[in-house]
Amino acid sequence: MTKLVVYTSFSFILDTFDISLRAKYADEHFHLITFRDHPKMVYERIKKETETGERTADLVIGPHWMILNLQLQGLLRHYDSPEFAAYPKEFHNPKGAWCAMALSPVGLAYNTDLVKEDEAPTTLDGALDEKWRGKLAAHEITDNVEGQMGLTYLTALNRIIGEKKWNEIVGRLADLKPKTYMCMPEMALNIGLGNSYLGLPATLACISYYLDIQGRPVAHRMPTDIPYMATFAPTIAIVKGGENADWAERAFNFALSEDWQSHVEGLGGKIPTRPGMASLNPVPEDAKYFPTLEDARNIPKYLDILRSKMA
Repeated sequence: MTKLVVYTSFSFILDTFDISLRAKYADEHFHLITFRDHPKMVYERIKKETETGERTADLVIGPHWMILNLQLQGLLRHYDSPEFAAYPKEFHNPKGAWCAMALSPVGLAYNTDLVKEDEAPTTLDGALDEKWRGKLAAHEITDNVEGQMGLTYLTALNRIIGEKKWNEIVGRLADLKPKTYMCMPEMALNIGLGNSYLGLPATLACISYYLDIQGRPVAHRMPTDIPYMATFAPTIAIVKGGENADWAERAFNFALSEDWQSHVEGLGGKIPTRPGMASLNPVPEDAKYFPTLEDARNIPKYLDILRSKMA
């Protein structure tokens, strides 16, 4: 029996991807084996299984920061996909065998019942105003048990806006002592429940679930005082320790194809990564994509810096 092993922190995407992949290969049978958990748990499982020689994932689908961490640990294998030719160079890496599977803008979220549209901050500076003391949420920055988007966002922000402005923003964030959440969807839910008025960083993908599926009073806004920031949510990658290279490559190529990319817009807050695909919410040409591989290398350094600043 052909077995394709996929680990992910994006369960909803995997379910849709599974159905679409089976339709693509309707005359072939394969058994999809999955492991689903928060990104940190997925990362640690792949690392442990590789170190102990156990069977691990053939493919991993997760947030871009997690995929880059796997690459830095040497846990992804080389594969030069024929689909790469259609993509911008910053969207893929044959050495790490990864490619952006969908895009999501990263900005602010707020509760539309508690914060009227004309009062909602339009800038990062405004989101750190004193009036939000006790009302601000943040994705966990220094204690990354389940994920690390807060830490990754602030690490990339230093590169994008420069040291001086970054120190001011981090200082104000630390002074406000936001309520922190280990999981970004948990932060989005609590904003929707009214337990926090607004929060950051927030991906449009996270907000859309609570807005479109649950009908929560949550809105997403991109701050105008910093460059437009977007991340790959998710990225797909080929794991070095996987046992089914053939099906891993087939599924990887399918994720980058026009066929699959035509489904992405309907998955809630996600934007196709393949150039030329129609989108109701296109990312601006001057957007800053994060994290880069250099950002990933710098995360341990900025974790120490942020721990000292936010103690």
